[in-house]
Amino acid sequence: MVTLDGKPLPSGLTVKFTPQESGKPVGEGGINLQSGYFIYGAPGEIGLNPGIYTVSVEVPFADEPGPYSGPPELAKVKIPEAYQTGKSSLTYTAPSGGGTFNIEMVSK
Repeated sequence: MVTLDGKPLPSGLTVKFTPQESGKPVGEGGINLQSGYFIYGAPGEIGLNPGIYTVSVEVPFADEPGPYSGPPELAKVKIPEAYQTGKSSLTYTAPSGGGTFNIEMVSK
């Protein structure tokens, strides 16, 4: 589940797991209607390789005006800078065999 200040986030946001070890694939996926998510790792695979990842959440196409700007309800979502790609310090250690990680963000 992905929450901000204890409230579930809407579907359509992007969750990204960037490996801290070079050579491993980035895991990325979208938040679904139940505020859950699943991650695609290496091409053709679902899930993450074991290792440590930096976790970030993004509003897709937030900075791109026009027909690809995403659903209007996503425009209202403000992900705190501390959880955005390139700025996040949130980490997850993916175990061998998979696991579950609730992303619980706070705005302050």
